[in-house]
Amino acid sequence: MGRTAGWWLQDTALPDGQIFQPFSDAIVAAGAITATRDGLGLYEGAAAASQTVTLAFILKNLFRYGMQDDEQQAFGAATPTNGIQGQQGQATPPASFATNLQQSGRPPYTIAQNQQVPTSRPKGIGVLSVTPIYQVSTLALTSVSLGVTKTVFANGIAPAVTALLAAGTNGQPTTTSAQPNAIASALTTQSLITDVNSEVIAELSLVLPATSTAKIYGLVWKVQFNYN
Repeated sequence: MGRTAGWWLQDTALPDGQIFQPFSDAIVAAGAITATRDGLGLYEGAAAASQTVTLAFILKNLFRYGMQDDEQQAFGAATPTNGIQGQQGQATPPASFATNLQQSGRPPYTIAQNQQVPTSRPKGIGVLSVTPIYQVSTLALTSVSLGVTKTVFANGIAPAVTALLAAGTNGQPTTTSAQPNAIASALTTQSLITDVNSEVIAELSLVLPATSTAKIYGLVWKVQFNYN
């Protein structure tokens, strides 16, 4: 905790998060790859020619859906909801985070803002972009597709799937290269993810024609997060 005169309440998400997932973390949904060591610190999934390889990278990280403010802070609520201090024990987040304590986000605030009761406290994690790291050899790919989805599960209800980045080329190269590609594809939806029972998946699909091969090293998530 910082050495400040009071409590540090961080409502603004920090945008400098980075999470690397190697190819071995991914689910191989189509095709086949072979774990290969190219040298010191270089491990990749080798994809042979004449196939479509599809890998699903599931974001594995701590998600938070938010917790109601309380004036007693470290000592918990004077009248806890259902006997639970704070909201950590609830199966679903509260419908409202109404509080008179302060506004969210970065100051300065207008007089009108200070006269309004905040109804949300942004928490969780939000994906800003994804960077697949791969290399194409011998012959260009027929196509490449990259997309990101959010899936929310609820008891007895069909999973709700939302596209955070519609599947498509999204700036990813299909041509051969002497070194790996590492190009970020920004998400069209970058809000903090606060859904209960949710997962985020990046799906990378490479269509390799005859004689074309590829090396898939992994995928980098660039994220904003708020854990306070």
